[in-house]
Amino acid sequence: MPAKMAATRQNEAEYAYEYKKRVQLVKGKPRMVLWHTLKNTGKKAIETNVYDHNFFVMDKQTTGPDFVVTFRFHPLAEGQPAEDLGKIQNNQIIFSKEFSKSDHLYYSSLSSFSNNAKDYNISVENKKTGAGVRITSDQPLSKLVFWSASSTVCPEPYIKIKINPGETISWK
Repeated sequence: MPAKMAATRQNEAEYAYEYKKRVQLVKGKPRMVLWHTLKNTGKKAIETNVYDHNFFVMDKQTTGPDFVVTFRFHPLAEGQPAEDLGKIQNNQIIFSKEFSKSDHLYYSSLSSFSNNAKDYNISVENKKTGAGVRITSDQPLSKLVFWSASSTVCPEPYIKIKINPGETISWK
């Protein structure tokens, strides 16, 4: 057996897992819950960040002043983008104008959240149509990225996981 294949199989035994994801629609409520379970079946601890790749499109509306993104904390941004598209004001991202197809608002890192899962509470709302979504978790944020374009608003929260061999963790 070639050495490369042997090394790959050895890594598979060292890092192995079982992952389950369940999608639940809550009867009688406009709510969807994603349940995650991860079991470390390998020989080494798994330590990583997991993120939700949110990609919200609401009523086919163009991103602009009718949208607002609200956090439970007052985010601080790394690398402030041009304020002609949007800005952070108190605990919100406010959009300054309707985006063109080439416009993108990007924050590579939003910080100042605590280590409390209550800070993982983000809402995206379109004030014109009344459509909105709230994103929560039972785990604290470890990182937060934000990106938007003309057709979408994308808060991307991360959680940190560390799971030893034989252990199982769950989050929602």
